[in-house]
Amino acid sequence: MNNRFDTRDLMLAGVACILMVCCGCNVQGTPEPSPEPFPMPDPINTNGPDPVNTNGPDPINTNGEVAFPTDAELLKGSWKHESGAALNEHREDFYLTYIEFNDDGLATVFYEDFSTQAKECNSAIYVHTDENELILSSVSDSPKVLTFTIVDENTLELTDGELQTSTFVRETNVPNEFRCHTLREGVRHELPFRIDSSAEMANDGVSLWVTGRQNGYSHYPIDPSTGVVGEPVEFGFARQTRFMQDGDNWSTCGCGGNTDLDRYAANSTATTDTFRTSTIGELLYIRAAAQNPADKIILLHGRDPSSDRRKFATVNAEVEPDTMLDNVEFDLFLASLAFDGELVWAMRGRHLMLIDPVEYVVVATYRLPDPTVNWYGVTVLGTDIWIVGINGDSETSTLMRVSTGQLTADIPLNGGVLDPILNP
Repeated sequence: MNNRFDTRDLMLAGVACILMVCCGCNVQGTPEPSPEPFPMPDPINTNGPDPVNTNGPDPINTNGEVAFPTDAELLKGSWKHESGAALNEHREDFYLTYIEFNDDGLATVFYEDFSTQAKECNSAIYVHTDENELILSSVSDSPKVLTFTIVDENTLELTDGELQTSTFVRETNVPNEFRCHTLREGVRHELPFRIDSSAEMANDGVSLWVTGRQNGYSHYPIDPSTGVVGEPVEFGFARQTRFMQDGDNWSTCGCGGNTDLDRYAANSTATTDTFRTSTIGELLYIRAAAQNPADKIILLHGRDPSSDRRKFATVNAEVEPDTMLDNVEFDLFLASLAFDGELVWAMRGRHLMLIDPVEYVVVATYRLPDPTVNWYGVTVLGTDIWIVGINGDSETSTLMRVSTGQLTADIPLNGGVLDPILNP
């Protein structure tokens, strides 16, 4: 017999006994003193969780009747991953930490790369059927069909199509340190051309610069206040902008597996400097680069072909010969880098991360806005953070100013943790 019905029958029998006592229907003998009020299993609470078992819903409805919640109702809430492989096969070295089901049919799946402390927070729509089948559909992943089992009100099992099962335990909420923060959207400009997804965005202190691919590789200056696009500049064959220094353009060749970084004079096809990672101690296929404006040190990120792992490398190109100062494994795919004071913004997939370039750990992860845009570039102009991406499969792009709601300089002072009140 189902335990729930057993419990309900016992509770109803108890209520019946109390009614007999209250009516004076005692057994023969010395009258007993009036009993204490019947202690219901939990007090009636119709507007929130059970006040005794705060991790579960209240089983007493407004009529004082036992009303056990359905599995679909118990599914809602925050769940911590304890063990198992379902939903845990993921890109790179990210591992499942939490899953959250909201009342509005939206879910969030939380992951973390423990070596870099980078987070992923993937939103999904969830639909369940009467057979305890659960369908998760998100922008970043293909739809997944799972079977969910409520073992008890505080334990959830999810089983995938390969019969792999993950076990979760109920939590009051997902802790702030496992969440991704929200970027606030600001000025938005639509660009009438498709940017090069392998290039980055840069700025010369006045204009923003992006690489377009309409006719070859053209570099466009953009007025950030109006979104007006200036006349394009050619720096040579297949040049992809990385960053700018004193009006000059540092770029790599869009040739695949590029290990060199070249500096072009403003509005010119003449190179004024070149360095090759093959000659300074660490061969690196460069994918992203940025320069610290304070000391002119260049930060590179790319793949080491010998280990097939991704790394950071710092280079001093202000002296000859060029000198590599450091190289550290950081095995995530990063599409773009930009210094913001002592920290570095890095774009990865649908997330924008803030990295400590001394400890090489992520101090904050943000979800990028507008999932219809594929975001590829980030730069910091003054105190403004700008991102750029392609509008779906179209031939147009979007440029947007975003903000965090909290000064990034405060993050290291706060132990690397964003205050959820200052930065919701």
